[in-house]
Amino acid sequence: MRAKPKDNVFTEAERAAVAATARERKAASGDPEQERAEGLAMLEESLAKMPADDRVMGERIHELVSEAVPDLVPGTYYGMPAYKTPGKNGKTTKIYLENNDISKDFHKNICKEADGKKVKVTGTTKKEGGKNVLVASKIEAVE
Repeated sequence: MRAKPKDNVFTEAERAAVAATARERKAASGDPEQERAEGLAMLEESLAKMPADDRVMGERIHELVSEAVPDLVPGTYYGMPAYKTPGKNGKTTKIYLENNDISKDFHKNICKEADGKKVKVTGTTKKEGGKNVLVASKIEAVE
């Protein structure tokens, strides 16, 4: 005899991710200015929910991506900060900072000291498990 399945098959975090995805799809209205504004609001909301250390790093990454590629539209992907090309069918690009000695040092030292300052990242990108990963070789605060 088969056991009756539990009512809550998904965890609370999984249900939240599905709900976030539904909001993300609705935000793709076709109006570029509205899409950018809604995407930025969702990205900022996502950052605000992060633990303080992750939020500081996420904010720095957002500043870097916004300066380096201003055409990308900010938003979220399954509730996490992401960027995509403009338009309803734009490709979402999520950038992860590789957890190496450089990023750890940045997080530990520079992030806390560089409040409000611009940050310059030197490194390479790679595909890893279908993800875009930024492998930083140098991260420094810029005056």
